[in-house]
Amino acid sequence: MNDEGATHYGAILDQMTLGLRFLQDTFGSNGRPRVAWHINPFGHSREQASLFAQMGFDGLFLGQFDYQDTFFRMKNLKMEE
Repeated sequence: MNDEGATHYGAILDQMTLGLRFLQDTFGSNGRPRVAWHINPFGHSREQASLFAQMGFDGLFLGQFDYQDTFFRMKNLKMEE
């Protein structure tokens, strides 16, 4: 996961590349994560989710999101979307 304070694409790509290389060097090809995570101290953006998808992640785990979104998803049985 890149530093959420890095708001420029170049910085995000640099940090993700550094982290993924470290995992590759340390654990080999089986050490690459398949699910990204976002803790949310500053909020989520659709661009961050898009970048994760383009980097090959299969999913995105959100640590926090708005209570109204939670209730909407619970009501409509869409908690995993």
